[in-house]
Amino acid sequence: MNEALLRKIIHYIVEKARGGYHSLTRIRIVKLLYLIDERCYGFTNNLATGLDWVFLHYGPYTAQIQNTLDQMVSVELEEEAFDAGFSYKPLSKSNPSDILTDASLTAYYIDPVLDIWLKKETSKILDYVYNDSLPMFGVERRERLRFENITEHKKRIKEEEEWVKEANRRFLASPRIKMLLEYKKKRKPTNPIYPKEIIGTRLHIEGMEEDDY
Repeated sequence: MNEALLRKIIHYIVEKARGGYHSLTRIRIVKLLYLIDERCYGFTNNLATGLDWVFLHYGPYTAQIQNTLDQMVSVELEEEAFDAGFSYKPLSKSNPSDILTDASLTAYYIDPVLDIWLKKETSKILDYVYNDSLPMFGVERRERLRFENITEHKKRIKEEEEWVKEANRRFLASPRIKMLLEYKKKRKPTNPIYPKEIIGTRLHIEGMEEDDY
């Protein structure tokens, strides 16, 4: 884990959340960092934060974040009592781009997550990370999260896409389908789509039944 980078990412998140809809509690910070890692892994097979994520009470968790937050209080952040815990805001106003200067990190992985999730209620975030987040699948409490699930899922999607392409290729290669397509090219239809020989939904082509197309 890169402690300096983690501090910058947290500071960036807190600054971007300034004046937002919801107080930025520790739970929200933890889950936002996780969502950033989830997105980053999907593109790069690496975690943006380098944190060790495990499945705890409310889904993805790592104690390292609390340690970092404690170090940032009174330096970059201000801590306020909120319900049964704390919320965080910047100690002073800063330009987010000055906090985190890696434009690719913010543009591709951090900002897209914040644009979606900063405005959502904490319950919505927890529901997603707990029930629908791929690295949580097949993991028991206190076990390390399986980010490799994302890679496996992408592989299955690619295999399904290849199967569909092959099925379409075989369909279009069928002699009867080729006959139909050739016929439609030669005829000048009386409407923009169908040749005039189509009555209702049936084709009047010798030797071709409706089930053939």
